[in-house]
Amino acid sequence: AKTNDGVDELKLTQQLAPEPMSKSLASEPNFLKIDQSTLPIEIFDSIQFEESDRAPEEWVESRCGGVVPYFANGDWKWRRCEVQSYDAETKMFKVKLGQRYKEVRRLNILFDDEDKG
Repeated sequence: AKTNDGVDELKLTQQLAPEPMSKSLASEPNFLKIDQSTLPIEIFDSIQFEESDRAPEEWVESRCGGVVPYFANGDWKWRRCEVQSYDAETKMFKVKLGQRYKEVRRLNILFDDEDKG
């Protein structure tokens, strides 16, 4: 399909898509698989951008729910949560997942009212 400015979206997507990774590279034992990395996500993103819409305290005051990554049964899944509080010293949100609590950084929470665009 072509956009209003005549750009062929399929062709553009194909041009921008990364080359498929060779299976031999991915099977190398030293190849870093992102979903298995223990590196914190904050290294790869700026918290200043995340706080440009609302300060952490404002998210807590809004009583807005959200989703956070949760590891269960050998897999990571997004799970609903209630935001309980924010600790400015540790820069962590305390969230409630059913009967459990978890502390997460801003980049690991997607608020319901957040602009997903």
